[in-house]
Amino acid sequence: MWRKIKKLSPNRKHRGDYPAVKIGRLGVYAKFQGQGYGKKILDLIKHTFVTNNRTGRCFITADAYRAAEQFYVNNGFKRLSPNKNLEKDDTILMYYNLQELIG
Repeated sequence: MWRKIKKLSPNRKHRGDYPAVKIGRLGVYAKFQGQGYGKKILDLIKHTFVTNNRTGRCFITADAYRAAEQFYVNNGFKRLSPNKNLEKDDTILMYYNLQELIG
């Protein structure tokens, strides 16, 4: 699975790791759901790691609950594994390529 991200990574032959920031669980208080706050949080994270990025991160990864998968897809995330049968629990590993914002 991780080979998919490595192929997108700059200097992939020289890397033994994956330059990513991880969102374990993103949640918005129930009272404020559906008002765009989750999108704003993701936009802020994307902006932070593209503008004056001194961390070298190229990807955002997320452990998305199955019920939230469409939210992440709507915000540009892709499944790391296209095969739904590979996930063993209630989460889906997804990623966003920050290079898409740069060029």
